[in-house]
Amino acid sequence: MHNKSMLRLLIIEDEALIAEDIKDICQLSGFKTIQICYSGKQAISIITNNEFDLAIIDINLNTGYSGFDIADFINLQQKKLPYIFLTSYSDNKTLQRAKDYKPLAYITKPFRKEQLVSTLEIVFMNYHNSKLHQDDQSNRNSLLATLSPREFEIATLIFEGKSTTQIANKLCLSTNTIKFHLKKVYEKLEVQNRIQLIKILGN
Repeated sequence: MHNKSMLRLLIIEDEALIAEDIKDICQLSGFKTIQICYSGKQAISIITNNEFDLAIIDINLNTGYSGFDIADFINLQQKKLPYIFLTSYSDNKTLQRAKDYKPLAYITKPFRKEQLVSTLEIVFMNYHNSKLHQDDQSNRNSLLATLSPREFEIATLIFEGKSTTQIANKLCLSTNTIKFHLKKVYEKLEVQNRIQLIKILGN
């Protein structure tokens, strides 16, 4: 789990008092790296040239760009930036449109300090745990790609529960040859035994 003090938070809010209030609440709850944008134009420039872990976006910006415009811009970026919508409007039309953008959360004004903090905690936990899972899956795929076709075939048969002798008979190879290939599989996948190998292949 990431340390909150290491995470970069972007606040996009055109009302200065509210923006500072959000910043103060986030700082008190442990978030250290926080930047505020008071306009959509400034936000687009900041997002283009910097990296953040989460953005809090006010939907109703009175500066030419709406929060939806910012979300559209973020969604077009190669590096995805997760975001939370913030708005004083809780009417059905706004809510339905906000859902189309799939924000990680939706907070209505006026909000309570506890509500904002708990929402941020849940969002960071869910998003970054998901990201860690994706990174783990990517690492597994990279390891599997190092196997030769024969090694991959043997690993697959191990996953299916076949014994060394059964694999040797099926592939018309000696058990010593199977053991040699299996040793290479273990080394490449960084595992010690069949159980660990099956766990990697099963994820």
